[in-house]
Amino acid sequence: MENKELQYQKAGLARRIGAVVMDQFLLFFLTFILLAVSNSLMVQTPLYHSLVAKRETVQAASNLYAEDGTQIVSYLSSDTELSDRQRKDELSGRLKTFYANRDFASAEDEAAYTTRRLSYVYEGTNMFVVSEGTVTEAVDNPSVYWRFYKKDATDFAYKLVLTSPGYLDATRGVFLYFVVEALICFTFSFSIFYVLLPLTAFRRGRRTLGKAVLKVGYLGADALNPSWKRYACYCLFLYGVIYLGSVVSFLIPIIVSVSMVFLSKRRQNLVEYVTNIYLVDNRSQEIYLDYGDYVVHTDERENATLENPDLKTKP
Repeated sequence: MENKELQYQKAGLARRIGAVVMDQFLLFFLTFILLAVSNSLMVQTPLYHSLVAKRETVQAASNLYAEDGTQIVSYLSSDTELSDRQRKDELSGRLKTFYANRDFASAEDEAAYTTRRLSYVYEGTNMFVVSEGTVTEAVDNPSVYWRFYKKDATDFAYKLVLTSPGYLDATRGVFLYFVVEALICFTFSFSIFYVLLPLTAFRRGRRTLGKAVLKVGYLGADALNPSWKRYACYCLFLYGVIYLGSVVSFLIPIIVSVSMVFLSKRRQNLVEYVTNIYLVDNRSQEIYLDYGDYVVHTDERENATLENPDLKTKP
């Protein structure tokens, strides 16, 4: 077989960056659109309602939430018809019940609440005293007591609710629900822009939409179009290591991959280096699917030159 020499230029840095920016914008824009649509549908499913109901049950058991699910502190503060005396009586009773509930507060937490009350001093006056073994309010100043109970609930009680096993378990279920939803939307978008288009509409050079617009594409080490198997490895590495790996490792794979583009002589990122493919400028040189495709295109050009003297190929 006669050896043929194909020459390609490495994709310029500006074109590479432009293609990446365009592809990432399209990828995450479609993901966001899909997530918005799917979220409006997913919140109507029985599974989602059961997860939310589980969390609401835990909140109700804490006695620190109103019937509509808002924090009791916010609920009492927003009710302008209540006096400070009514607010502090309601909140103090709920706090007493909360700290006695061992599903949320330990004996140490209850003792700490007692200590905070007995050590509370306002304008030189101890605001709580012990009477017949019970901590009671020492003076008639509902506004001060309301501020105290409100601060204690915000700084201590609600933190105990949020870190309780039941609440964490319920919240974890809701969180995982949305993580799976986001992962499905992202995977679908990735499949469109990085799998479907490069294997069909832009298969020469395995180009994404951004690469197609900016006239850059991928070559294998044989100067021909990467095989679908090699490109499949590229997609798996990009999806699993670069995208998903960056989520769980503080963007380290992305940082390494971008750094390699600027530091390596071949201007390959991490995915290209691992899969042994090269991003080239194909504005002046077609990327051939295989050797047979190269021969066909070469014959067509030679025939065109012979039939029309005005058409000439480069010597």
